[in-house]
Amino acid sequence: MQFRIADGNTNDSITHIETWNTLKSVAGRPDFLYVADSKLCSHENLDTIARAGGRFVTVLPRSRQEDRQFRKRIQTTTPPWELIWDRPDSRGRDGPRDQWYLYRDPIGSMEAWPIVWVWSKHLTGHQRASRRRRIDAALEALSSLRGRIVSPRARIRGASRTPRGCTASSLRSARAPQGEFQNGSPGRGFGLCTTGTSVLIFAQASSDHPLGIQQRQNIRRWLDGQAAG
Repeated sequence: MQFRIADGNTNDSITHIETWNTLKSVAGRPDFLYVADSKLCSHENLDTIARAGGRFVTVLPRSRQEDRQFRKRIQTTTPPWELIWDRPDSRGRDGPRDQWYLYRDPIGSMEAWPIVWVWSKHLTGHQRASRRRRIDAALEALSSLRGRIVSPRARIRGASRTPRGCTASSLRSARAPQGEFQNGSPGRGFGLCTTGTSVLIFAQASSDHPLGIQQRQNIRRWLDGQAAG
């Protein structure tokens, strides 16, 4: 076991070559398989290891154009996935099977390194369930927010007149037309809840750019005009 202490601000991407050279000295040869996270995936790191006769496995960062291109391509085309792992769910007999698929990219990286895409159906299911839980939590929070806003004690003018049909599912982000506010930034965005011709403001500005009294009055005047129209 070998470790090295570096400054807390040190970027991991610049430490891999030193680490690899240390491991090469310990192993006495360069052709061992070096496995590392996405910080290894830079042209300088990979080229240095390859030219010295080394081998590596790393993760392709989301910032790489190869990742963006592949994600775009699979929206319309299904790759010929190869099943390489298939076993029962370790957490229960009734769960989905733990299946892993590989697809060897015929083009490779921009440096001509091989790329193998990996897909886990098990992980896909977990991510889908997690996304569903977050969406449900957000809708519940928005419904709770609506309940407070439409209360007769709401401090927003016209809040108590909000129609019953305005629910969390009807919340959306809106932007006022250019030039509507003389004392504010034209087109400043704010949150709206709309049902038919009625409109309710629920967020006037971001916390780092609060609106002044006159700007709030202008927004409310514009909203009242929209509701009356």
